[in-house]
Amino acid sequence: MSVSQTQPLTPVATVKQLLVNMANRDEIFRLVHPEATYISLAYTNPQLKRIMPWAGEYKGSGPKQFWSTFSRVASCWGQDDFGIDAAFGDGEDVAVFGNMTCVLFYPLRSALMGYL
Repeated sequence: MSVSQTQPLTPVATVKQLLVNMANRDEIFRLVHPEATYISLAYTNPQLKRIMPWAGEYKGSGPKQFWSTFSRVASCWGQDDFGIDAAFGDGEDVAVFGNMTCVLFYPLRSALMGYL
Protein backbone atom coordinates (compact mmCIF):
# COMPACT_ATOMS: atom_id res chain seq x y z
CA MET A 1 0.00 0.00 0.00
CA SER A 2 1.41 3.40 -0.96
CA VAL A 3 1.66 6.36 1.40
CA SER A 4 -1.08 8.24 -0.51
CA GLN A 5 -3.48 5.34 0.14
CA THR A 6 -2.83 5.26 3.89
CA GLN A 7 -2.43 8.96 4.70
CA PRO A 8 -4.10 12.02 3.18
CA LEU A 9 -1.86 14.18 1.01
CA THR A 10 -0.74 17.56 2.32
CA PRO A 11 -2.17 20.58 0.47
CA VAL A 12 1.19 21.14 -1.29
CA ALA A 13 1.41 17.47 -2.34
CA THR A 14 -2.21 17.57 -3.54
CA VAL A 15 -1.59 20.62 -5.77
CA LYS A 16 1.62 19.12 -7.16
CA GLN A 17 -0.21 15.87 -7.91
CA LEU A 18 -2.99 17.83 -9.60
CA LEU A 19 -0.55 19.76 -11.80
CA VAL A 20 1.18 16.65 -13.10
CA ASN A 21 -2.21 15.01 -13.81
CA MET A 22 -4.02 17.84 -15.63
CA ALA A 23 -5.01 15.51 -18.48
CA ASN A 24 -6.34 12.80 -16.16
CA ARG A 25 -10.03 13.37 -15.42
CA ASP A 26 -10.20 10.65 -12.75
CA GLU A 27 -7.26 12.14 -10.82
CA ILE A 28 -8.75 15.63 -10.98
CA PHE A 29 -12.05 14.38 -9.55
CA ARG A 30 -10.14 12.41 -6.88
CA LEU A 31 -7.91 15.32 -5.83
CA VAL A 32 -10.21 18.37 -6.02
CA HIS A 33 -12.71 19.07 -3.23
CA PRO A 34 -16.33 19.18 -4.47
CA GLU A 35 -16.63 22.85 -3.42
CA ALA A 36 -13.16 24.04 -4.47
CA THR A 37 -12.83 27.45 -6.13
CA TYR A 38 -10.89 27.64 -9.39
CA ILE A 39 -9.11 30.88 -10.31
CA SER A 40 -7.45 31.07 -13.71
CA LEU A 41 -5.10 33.94 -14.58
CA ALA A 42 -7.16 36.66 -12.84
CA TYR A 43 -10.18 36.99 -10.57
CA THR A 44 -12.10 39.19 -13.01
CA ASN A 45 -10.94 40.48 -16.37
CA PRO A 46 -13.66 40.66 -19.05
CA GLN A 47 -11.20 41.48 -21.85
CA LEU A 48 -9.04 38.47 -21.02
CA LYS A 49 -12.13 36.25 -20.74
CA ARG A 50 -13.10 37.16 -24.34
CA ILE A 51 -9.96 35.51 -25.71
CA MET A 52 -9.47 32.91 -22.97
CA PRO A 53 -12.96 31.87 -21.84
CA TRP A 54 -11.60 29.78 -18.97
CA ALA A 55 -10.08 32.85 -17.28
CA GLY A 56 -11.68 34.11 -14.10
CA GLU A 57 -12.92 32.96 -10.72
CA TYR A 58 -15.31 30.03 -10.36
CA LYS A 59 -16.40 29.92 -6.70
CA GLY A 60 -17.38 26.53 -5.32
CA SER A 61 -17.26 24.92 -8.76
CA GLY A 62 -15.27 21.86 -7.69
CA PRO A 63 -13.51 19.34 -9.92
CA LYS A 64 -15.94 19.85 -12.80
CA GLN A 65 -14.56 23.38 -13.45
CA PHE A 66 -10.96 22.23 -13.07
CA TRP A 67 -11.55 19.49 -15.66
CA SER A 68 -13.47 21.86 -17.95
CA THR A 69 -10.67 24.42 -17.83
CA PHE A 70 -7.82 21.95 -18.24
CA SER A 71 -9.52 20.22 -21.18
CA ARG A 72 -10.41 23.53 -22.92
CA VAL A 73 -6.87 24.83 -22.50
CA ALA A 74 -5.51 21.53 -23.88
CA SER A 75 -7.67 21.96 -26.99
CA CYS A 76 -5.94 25.30 -27.71
CA TRP A 77 -2.44 24.79 -26.35
CA GLY A 78 -0.09 21.83 -26.64
CA GLN A 79 2.24 21.32 -23.68
CA ASP A 80 5.79 20.42 -24.66
CA ASP A 81 7.44 20.71 -21.27
CA PHE A 82 6.33 21.28 -17.68
CA GLY A 83 8.30 21.67 -14.47
CA ILE A 84 7.66 22.73 -10.89
CA ASP A 85 10.49 24.93 -9.61
CA ALA A 86 9.10 25.57 -6.11
CA ALA A 87 5.95 24.72 -4.17
CA PHE A 88 5.16 25.76 -0.63
CA GLY A 89 2.19 26.30 1.58
CA ASP A 90 0.75 27.70 4.74
CA GLY A 91 -2.11 25.52 5.94
CA GLU A 92 -4.53 25.14 3.04
CA ASP A 93 -2.93 27.96 1.00
CA VAL A 94 -0.47 26.75 -1.65
CA ALA A 95 1.77 28.63 -4.08
CA VAL A 96 3.55 26.99 -7.00
CA PHE A 97 6.15 28.47 -9.31
CA GLY A 98 7.27 26.67 -12.40
CA ASN A 99 7.79 26.71 -16.12
CA MET A 100 5.96 25.39 -19.12
CA THR A 101 6.63 25.40 -22.83
CA CYS A 102 3.48 25.44 -24.94
CA VAL A 103 2.57 25.29 -28.60
CA LEU A 104 -0.36 27.43 -29.70
CA PHE A 105 -2.79 25.54 -31.93
CA TYR A 106 -4.18 27.40 -34.96
CA PRO A 107 -7.85 27.83 -33.85
CA LEU A 108 -6.95 29.97 -30.83
CA ARG A 109 -4.33 31.85 -32.83
CA SER A 110 -6.92 33.09 -35.31
CA ALA A 111 -9.28 34.03 -32.47
CA LEU A 112 -6.51 35.95 -30.72
CA MET A 113 -5.59 37.83 -33.88
CA GLY A 114 -9.05 39.44 -33.86
CA TYR A 115 -8.31 41.01 -30.46
CA LEU A 116 -4.70 42.07 -30.98
